[in-house]
Amino acid sequence: MTKGRVSNKKMREIAEQRMTQLLAMAYEEASAGHIERARRYVNLSRRISMRTKTPMPKGIRYCEGCLVPLVPGLNSRTRFRNGKITIQCLECGDIKRIPYIREKSANDRKRSD
Repeated sequence: MTKGRVSNKKMREIAEQRMTQLLAMAYEEASAGHIERARRYVNLSRRISMRTKTPMPKGIRYCEGCLVPLVPGLNSRTRFRNGKITIQCLECGDIKRIPYIREKSANDRKRSD
C-alpha cells in the first residue's frame, strides 16, 4: 500500500465530518453537565477548522468567549428585542447579537399601498 497525497477537497470533506461529529458530542456533553469535556470538543473542532481552512459547521452554537456549547435554558439565555436575537452565555457572560427581520404580513402590505 502506497501513501498518496490527499486532495484539498477530500481533506475538507473529512474535516467537516469530524467537526460536525465533535460539535454534536460537545452538545451532548454540555447537556449532561460535563462542561470541561464539551469545551475540549469545541476546541478540537476549532483547531481542525483553522488547520484545514474550513468554516465551522452552522448547526451548533458555542460561546466564542469560553468555547462552551450553548444549550438554551441550561447555560445560555435567548431574548428577542429590537430586531435582534440576543444570546447570553451564563458561563462567562459573553453576549452575541444576531439581527433578524420580521416578515410583514399581507395586511401590512395592503395598508402601505
